[in-house]
Amino acid sequence: MFTPYFLEQVDSTQDFIKTLDPKTPTVVMADSQTAGRGRQGRVWISPMNQGLWMSIAHPNLKNKDFKLTEFMTRVINVIPHQGQLGIKWPNDLVARRSDGSLCKIGGLIGEWVGDTLFIGLGVNVHSSPPTTLPALPSSSLKEVGIPLKSIRDFGLAIATHYFEQRPLDHHSIWKWPQPGMAISWENQTGIVDQWLPDQRLQVLTPLGPVILSSTDIHGVRHSAN
Repeated sequence: MFTPYFLEQVDSTQDFIKTLDPKTPTVVMADSQTAGRGRQGRVWISPMNQGLWMSIAHPNLKNKDFKLTEFMTRVINVIPHQGQLGIKWPNDLVARRSDGSLCKIGGLIGEWVGDTLFIGLGVNVHSSPPTTLPALPSSSLKEVGIPLKSIRDFGLAIATHYFEQRPLDHHSIWKWPQPGMAISWENQTGIVDQWLPDQRLQVLTPLGPVILSSTDIHGVRHSAN
């Protein structure tokens, strides 16, 4: 189904997997990364044996309709949770704390090189690195009450779910922000109208509707206004 590579340390699984020039489905997992990165080139801290640091290569894809939220749904589908986990637009795995606040558990990027899709995934499993404002505070699956026995098995389960295109289970997976919620991004504010089918976010502003795309928005957060 796919060829797995297990590395002790690498600069970035996403960069390494591209050097393989894969012609068949391929998965790379590393115990740690020294130069992990998230969306828009942000640094992703990947300490040894503390999380899932993984990249997937899916070559020869003619349909380029890849949705970050759909893949993150697959990630959540293989985690034994009780409704704690959700998706923060456009690509974050988050959990809701007892006080209702959100914390970030993981993130996802998708990159195309020709007709090959490269998916990069980072999930804090046992512990979490500190974050700085205005980013969400970080946490881990263990810290929100979801311990996993094997990081490697976790990654293989995600890859299998994806390559076998198993049905998505949206039950108990919530999304943030919800319609009607006031949000801000960069120097603008608005009210969420809806999540569009193509994973863009439609927001109502004083100047009219605005459609936010994951490719050009640096951050979405709750607005007190």
